[in-house]
Amino acid sequence: MDVTDAMISHKKRLIQDVVKLQNTIHQKNRAIKILEKELWKKCKHVWVRVNDGDDLCSKQCSRCGVYCLASLYT
Repeated sequence: MDVTDAMISHKKRLIQDVVKLQNTIHQKNRAIKILEKELWKKCKHVWVRVNDGDDLCSKQCSRCGVYCLASLYT
């Protein structure tokens, strides 16, 4: 195997790693969404004003981190 073949093989492995990591991130984001929906229902929210540049909602729970916007979680 010459240097070019080794580089091509290495590139393919890196791409496979990236795809696996993207899948893991996607799964974890889905799990977070599921948890946030449950937290929306069950947490005794303590709303505080936030200024994170998001015009959609200006309040966030200081306990669980969900935003004060039911449509995000229902």
